[in-house]
Amino acid sequence: MHMSRRLEHIQTLAFSVNRAMHEDFQENLRIDPQTKKIFLDCVDLMRQVQKQFNLAHKASDAGAFAAAQLLITINYNYVLKAMPALPIDEQARHKLIGDVVALALKA
Repeated sequence: MHMSRRLEHIQTLAFSVNRAMHEDFQENLRIDPQTKKIFLDCVDLMRQVQKQFNLAHKASDAGAFAAAQLLITINYNYVLKAMPALPIDEQARHKLIGDVVALALKA
């Protein structure tokens, strides 16, 4: 929940940059090196979470990648106003996102 809340805040503050990089990807199928680095840093963070919560025996590297993708994409699409079915209530929304990310970490 904490990571989701922080990421939404960051994505809201840097919305125009995130939107520009997303549009560049959609139009040119090009991923900005900074975007790639941010994603891989998030994957590394997810690996650390797996270790901290002793999920290593249940989890895989694919789970860390999936969790990072879900965390980033769900929050970005919410900030983009493309996920209107997510709870408006911040606590409920980030709990839901956190639950989904936690499931992915165990994959």
